[in-house]
Amino acid sequence: MAIWSVGTKWFAPGARLDSPLDIIINGLPLDEDAIAREMQYHPAENLETARAEAAKALVIRTLLIQQARTDGFRQEDDDAIEALLEKNIAVDEPDKDRCMAAYENHRERYRAPDLFEASHILLPAQPDDQEQLEKAKSQANDCLKTLQEKPAQFAKLAGEHSACSSAENGGSLGQFSTGDTVDEFETFLYNLEPGQLCPVAVQTRFGFHVLRLDYREYGRELPFESALESVRDDLLSQDWRAEAAGYVKKLVEKANILGIDMA
Repeated sequence: MAIWSVGTKWFAPGARLDSPLDIIINGLPLDEDAIAREMQYHPAENLETARAEAAKALVIRTLLIQQARTDGFRQEDDDAIEALLEKNIAVDEPDKDRCMAAYENHRERYRAPDLFEASHILLPAQPDDQEQLEKAKSQANDCLKTLQEKPAQFAKLAGEHSACSSAENGGSLGQFSTGDTVDEFETFLYNLEPGQLCPVAVQTRFGFHVLRLDYREYGRELPFESALESVRDDLLSQDWRAEAAGYVKKLVEKANILGIDMA
């Protein structure tokens, strides 16, 4: 549970930057280049907000590292932070009554995974190569046009054009469940009917895909005893985050932080 690492935001206590002045944490200046690198993990409506979020995360990370060193942890930074939190944060395992209450309040969360069978034709392209992207998209659209007229040609086209190993099986990806494939696929797989060809080429980091949903089965709701372990894990994680947030808040309150308002 490396939720304290660079890029995380859950523990940031509503901080904001008053100005682009240097940020100093207990006498240690925060590197502006580090803030710039961190900003990619904090998408926002404008650069000022992104910078503020990035700075908050790095302030917290710096405080955790400083405290870890004070407490005698000499490992690499991330390992030292983990050791620090393990030492200072402990949560009790929730009892069965609490688990039952959580289960009843969120029954929709505890069900077997949805199952899919789908086929695709991958036209590869590097995400930063515009020429490749345009070529792959054009090829995918050509395949789509053919399949809209001759849907039985899917396996043939997959064998001829797909850069995925599934081409040997007519483009079939076999059976998989929620979370096993890229998010872009899942968005369409939930909006297609079994046997339906996706009307548009689907872009992912691998290129463009011609996608067909072959089968879908929604997961059944799990009985409490089957869901108990997942419920318990969710509650433990929830409690751990709350304790960690409280610990971080104490570090912020006792620290000398300049250049950013962490109130």
